Amino acid sequence: VSDITGAADIAAIPDNTDELVLSDAGTLKRIDYSNLVPFASVGGCFYQGIQSDLTSGTWIKITLDTTIYNRGLTFSDSTITIPSGGDGDYFCTFLVSFHSHTYAGIANASMSIYKNGGYNYLYATGNTQSAVDEYNSRQFQLEWSGVLPALDATDTLEMYVNVYMDAGVSSANREAEYNRITLFRVNDN
Repeated sequence: VSDITGAADIAAIPDNTDELVLSDAGTLKRIDYSNLVPFASVGGCFYQGIQSDLTSGTWIKITLDTTIYNRGLTFSDSTITIPSGGDGDYFCTFLVSFHSHTYAGIANASMSIYKNGGYNYLYATGNTQSAVDEYNSRQFQLEWSGVLPALDATDTLEMYVNVYMDAGVSSANREAEYNRITLFRVNDN
């Protein structure tokens, strides 16, 4: 504490193990940053630009390839793993945008979040069909936001999608784009 100069600018969010020094009526005291941040600030945002390997009527794992923000989660091979000590409820947003590029080629789509490799932990679906035409959309988005309760250390999350497209849409134009998972812990178990 006697070597404090104030010359080093943090310029980023402190790590949970960083310590802050403050004065309490002239007495210098230190506190871990984790004591100031709700639930140790576990969270992240993971993204993927365009995925063009969609097969109509087949569940496909979304290949998230970019970390926008990660604070304490393990992210590898498009799988998010809750860390040791990260047990709790997580507020999450899952987004996927389907695109056929050429014409109104999308009939309906579904998104599912797999927990620990299990099917259908969380599910969202949408339909563009009408009474007179089965395929009515060129672009279609699904989003789910809410709380995933009671996630435990080592639990894994992955995003899968299933879209029905007109057979006339070439495979090169069957895309999911701007896919994103954002989550952060809102309380601990």
